[in-house]
Amino acid sequence: METWDLIVMGGGPAGASAALVAGGNGLRTCLLEASAVLGGQLHWADAPIVDLLGHPSASGAALASGFQDQLRAAGVEIQTGTRVVALEENPRLLEAQLSTGVRVGARRVLLATGLRRRTLGVPGEAFAEQRLSPRRDAGLFRGRRVIVIGGGDEAADTARGLAQAGAEVLLLARSSLRARPLFAAPVLAQPGVSILEGGDIARIHSTELGGVRVELADGRAFEADVCFIRIGAEPELPRLGFSLERHEDGRLRVDRGGRTTHPWVFAAGDLVHPRGERYVSAAMGSGAVAARAIEASLRPARGLSAGEKDRS
Repeated sequence: METWDLIVMGGGPAGASAALVAGGNGLRTCLLEASAVLGGQLHWADAPIVDLLGHPSASGAALASGFQDQLRAAGVEIQTGTRVVALEENPRLLEAQLSTGVRVGARRVLLATGLRRRTLGVPGEAFAEQRLSPRRDAGLFRGRRVIVIGGGDEAADTARGLAQAGAEVLLLARSSLRARPLFAAPVLAQPGVSILEGGDIARIHSTELGGVRVELADGRAFEADVCFIRIGAEPELPRLGFSLERHEDGRLRVDRGGRTTHPWVFAAGDLVHPRGERYVSAAMGSGAVAARAIEASLRPARGLSAGEKDRS
């Protein structure tokens, strides 16, 4: 069984940053990414990323495009299209069962799997569009009716962008429009967007003409050509052979160096950041900090100070 100093699970900003620092500092590092390309949730970003210093308006895909070459230059082994199915411990190290059927060992593991799109949990949810990007494919929606389900930042920005492209948009906020002012104000002022608050979704199904019908719990129903679900995200983790403590909101509990309540397992990025702190820059920073803490944990003489071990 091949064994690594560090296995990084997830090739988004947090995982890539951790792998870069760890590999650059001499740790034998392997990065595993479930999708075909690195970047993680950067590829979800329909709007330009405007809050990353030095990149005032880059797209998520553009930011991710340089990850692979930089990581390989640092000596990091990269395996895309590979995810960890299960993670277990033995007396000496952690063992990861990969989706390829291979088992690998690691002295330390960094969880940077980020989030997956939250689902409604209603019948017919699969009829919502999951392949097209509202911004990248905006031209396809001109003159079409579109329903966007959600009331947060992403839902509001998606609705605004579609209307700007010429679509007739209904924004269905299941409770209320809770997007931050940066996203709420533009969608409220955008012609072509109707907003319905308090729309509890009961069912989604296709229509005879190839469109989609969204039925509410109160009996109302709305039809459109396309429906997008944008209701946030939730942590995504492999099956663990041990328990990790979490905060009430589901985030993993870590110390300042990103160590979880298992001494060999660290975490970074959206798995540990509360909703209001989920920035690309924050993910990159937490990945780098975790990599240095992992390096220190493998070299006891350079261990963390007592203050750094305090739980956040």
